[in-house]
Amino acid sequence: MASVLINNLPDALHQQLKQRAEKHHRSLNKEVIALIEAALTNPQAEDASEPVASLRDPRVTELLEEVQQRRAARVLALRGKYRTSISSSEEFADRKAEEVAPER
Repeated sequence: MASVLINNLPDALHQQLKQRAEKHHRSLNKEVIALIEAALTNPQAEDASEPVASLRDPRVTELLEEVQQRRAARVLALRGKYRTSISSSEEFADRKAEEVAPER
């Protein structure tokens, strides 16, 4: 049988693999083999370049789109509300000048 060495495995991922292996009463090696085998035999996971969104529940996708639309509408409303013809640095300078003027 062939062997595979995994370099630079993040500590958090290693810990998750160990916990998962314990949960399934397997060695770490057997757990990794089981995960790879499941990923390669799963018809939905055939194309790794396929976006995760296509595997998502359609209701979740609809909700996410609705949230994005609401957020975009709020941003547009706020832009219109706070848009001015002068920059904020000019406003700041004007306010400071007004504060200093009465002291003179």
